[in-house]
Order: sequence, then structure tokens, then C-alpha cells
Amino acid sequence: MQKIYLIIAAFNINKLNPYITQFLSSSFDYIQTNGSSIAGFLDFFETETDRISVDVGSENAVNVISIHKSKGLQFPVVVIPFGSWLDKEGIQEDFDWIEGEDLETIGLSSFICKVSETSLENLNRKKLFEKEKEQLLLDNINLYYVAFTRAQDRLYVSLDEPPKSANSKVHVKHYISKQVVSHEKYDEGLKKLIFGKESIVVFPTKKNHLIADIPVETKSLVNEVHLSLDNQRTSFQLNKDNFFGTTLHKVMEKVEHDFSKAFSYLDDLKKTKMIDADDFEKLNKSLAGIESSKELFSYFTKKYMVYNEIELISGDGNSFRIDRLVVDECSKCVVIDYKTSEPMPKDVKQIQTYMTLLEDANYSVSHGILIYLPDLRIEKISNQQLFNE
Repeated sequence: MQKIYLIIAAFNINKLNPYITQFLSSSFDYIQTNGSSIAGFLDFFETETDRISVDVGSENAVNVISIHKSKGLQFPVVVIPFGSWLDKEGIQEDFDWIEGEDLETIGLSSFICKVSETSLENLNRKKLFEKEKEQLLLDNINLYYVAFTRAQDRLYVSLDEPPKSANSKVHVKHYISKQVVSHEKYDEGLKKLIFGKESIVVFPTKKNHLIADIPVETKSLVNEVHLSLDNQRTSFQLNKDNFFGTTLHKVMEKVEHDFSKAFSYLDDLKKTKMIDADDFEKLNKSLAGIESSKELFSYFTKKYMVYNEIELISGDGNSFRIDRLVVDECSKCVVIDYKTSEPMPKDVKQIQTYMTLLEDANYSVSHGILIYLPDLRIEKISNQQLFNE
């Protein structure tokens, strides 16, 4: 599916086009049932293409979509019929390794324990559990943020009432419902909160251009997109450098404190012929270089909480994505950005933008690090540089 999405992005195709939506849906259904064989899917599509129906609908159609899939999209009117949901539970009763100087006093370099509040508290590691809970809380708040910011003109939300029992487990939905019922404009009788200017919203009906017999404007991407075909796969890449950069970020996304998952992922890419020998060598060199770097070592240890590919939203609504954000026990942040091109002044400006956004959000930023690959080069951007700009 990632290959399909990359092609769509390369040709700047509208994903909301009903034909594209149906194609994506058919692709997903096939992959779920039959695996990700490109040759197999092409055979399936050639056989079934005449039997797949597409509802082109109209521009005033209702889209039923999940919150996750709506990310980055906007609609004139949004209705959230079930606006109260339980917080997702990411803390599972599994096991993990813990380390610390206190363990060394009893002759252990590390210890495996159950990741539960009771077990970690008994081992003086309750802070680890609390940090995980804080991250889950943030994830759930972000989910509500995405849900409540998709509407352009009107937003309708149905919420549960706040819990009456003080002993009830508190979820994010309870904080939201308490704010609603305590609002000065909340109508207790109707159990409604209406704010903002209410007016009739009229959207003119337009002829659907998808079924109109009009010429299609096209452009050549011969110098931007490269296609190759063999008897086992169809692969493509925007160009060598872009493909390497995109794949590197996917590989590094697998790394929190342990590099083994990233190396395994890299091996899988090679075995399934998703990358060629040259790409594998460069990616493997990049990964091994970071793992063995003394200068970078501490940023990949359990000393830090790790957030890979984390999204930031600026005050003016622009979206930014940080490759790796690490936070120490004193809540100091380090911003890490991977680059696969020659160093340029804009690289420093970019990471300074990330640092400024975090500072504006009341996070304490220690410094930033630019990592140039595959020939490992490291540039440290101090917090002082940020304020001197």
C-alpha cells in the first residue's frame, strides 16, 4: 500500500477522487486476503476491473470516515455522533528489561519485570509507568484535537455526561464534557452548548467533473519518476536520492533504543526486493554508523523517552514533522533530524523552526542535532544559536 500511496503523491492525484478511493479500497482488500504480490494484484485487477463499481456521488455527498483517516482533511460540516470514547489503553501486561545502578549493587546489570504499576513501583520504577500514562494521555488528547479541527463552518458533537461518581476512572472525554457543562452558554434544560455565529450555510451544487466529457490536462514526469519491471515485482522511485531518503526515514522510525528491529526491517526490504544492493549497502552503512557513534550513543539509550516521526502544529495551522524527539527525565528535549543530502543553510533553519515551536509550546529544548547520511556527519545546533538568530 505504501508504494501505491507514493505513486499517488508523485503524480499529485486527489485521494478523494471516488475512482482513486475505490482503487485504494480494492487494493487494500486484495492485500489483506492475498498478500502484497504486485503481479498477483495486477492479474486480479485485470480480471475484476469490469466488475468493480464506483459511486461518483456528488459534491454534497456525506463522507463517513474515521478520525485517523480524516487527518489533514477539512470539510464544511462535521458531525461526530459518538464524541465520547474511552482512552486507548496502550499499557499492556507484558514484560520488559529495566536497568539501573541500584540493580548493579545486587549483581545484576539488568532485570526483566512485568510492565504494571505494582511491579514497577516495587522496583522503584513507578516514574516509568507514569511517563507511559502521560504519553497515552497526550495521544488521546491529540485524537480529540484532530476530530474537533476538521470542520470549516460547523461542528456537531454528541458527548456523554460527566461521571457523577468521584471514584470513577477519569478519561479525556470526562475533562471535555466537564468543560462543556460548565460553560456559561450551556443550556441545562436542552443539554446543549451552542457557540459561535449560527447562520445558514449554502453550498452550490456543481456538475461533477469526474463524469464530464472534458479534456484532461497532463504533464510529463519522465525526468522525475523512474519505473522498472521484472518478473517478480514492479518498483519505482522518485529518483535515487529521494528514494534513499524516504526509505532511511522508514528504517530509522523502527529505532527507539534497540537497533535490531531496524536491521531486521532492512533485511526484509532486501529479501522482498524492495531495495537493490546499492540501496541496502548505503542504508546498512547509515544504520551501523549511527549505532556505533560515540557522539550519538546516549540519544539512543533508555535515558531518554523517544518520539519518532512526531507531528507539530504551529499557531497558524502549519504542520511539521520531527524525525526523532528525545526527552530526558528532567523534561529537556533534543531534536534530531536525518539528512541525506549535502549540508545546506536551510537545514539549520528547519531544525531551528522545530526547536522554536517546542519552546513556544513551553517545552525546554536543550539542543538540536543534524545527522547527515550515509557518510556520518553530525552538526549540533545549540539552544543559544536559536536565540541568537
